[in-house]
Parts: sequence; C-alpha cells; structure tokens
Amino acid sequence: MKLLGVSILLVLSLNACATFGSYDRFKDVEKISTITFTCNRPYELTQDCSNIFGAEKKIVIKDLKLSIFGNREGNVVGVMTRSVWVSGFKKVSSIGLFNDNKMLHDALGEVEKVLKENSMNIKNKVLMKSFGTIDGFLLELDGDGYSVLKRYEVKEPV
Repeated sequence: MKLLGVSILLVLSLNACATFGSYDRFKDVEKISTITFTCNRPYELTQDCSNIFGAEKKIVIKDLKLSIFGNREGNVVGVMTRSVWVSGFKKVSSIGLFNDNKMLHDALGEVEKVLKENSMNIKNKVLMKSFGTIDGFLLELDGDGYSVLKRYEVKEPV
C-alpha cells in the first residue's frame, strides 16, 4: 500500500513537471522555491504576508480566487492560489496541489491585464514553485501595483 502511494505521488509529480513548461507565460521566467520562501526573503514583504499561510489578502479577478501580498511600497506583489501552504512546504489543499498550474497561467494573464489598464509595467516576473507545481508568482513593478490589486478584495470567505 505504501509503495502504491509513493508511485501515485511520483506519477503526479512527474505529470506536473511535464506540464509545467507547456505554458508560454512561464517559459524563460526566473523560478524560486516556495519551500525556502519567507516574507523576509527574497523580498521584504510587509503587506498581508504570513510565513505560515503565505498571501493573506483575498481577491477575485474574473472568477479566479487568489491571495496577494506586497512590499511596503507596493511595487513587489505576490499572487498565490487559495490553497495555502504551511511552514513553506506542506500544501493543505490537495486539489490546489495538482491543478494550480493552468489556473495560475490564467491568473497571471488577468493580473497583467489589470496592471496594464492601470498604467503599471512589469519589470520582472518570478514563479514560486514546489513539488512540480506553480504556487504563485512575484511581480516587480514600476509603481504601486499592490494598491491596484487590493481593489479586488473580497471580505466574505470565498
């Protein structure tokens, strides 16, 4: 039984790795590990960032349920799916663990569109990944994009 569980995880991990590069938006983009990510490294993220739960500000853009965090100036913004990670390595939502790559591909497109409509330019994109999946992305901007994205906040649990 244990061998079966390990085999299933291996197949799912390999499947996630195989599909990871199939999204044009993610090609040639710098990647960092969600496992080693904290609110203090590689950026000082002071707005709505938790070392335990990741991004805490809940937003919805085009029916995509996301969470965001940012630095004090708002020119570094992180966007994650709602499946939270605990202590940097354990995902709570198994659905999020295996299905977030496409959703984050779509989310990146929508976030880029919102920022562009508000005269924000993306200077750099960094993917946050773990276990073959994309957990989120960090955007370095030429202005306060965090305030722009906060306008999509939802107060009720979604």
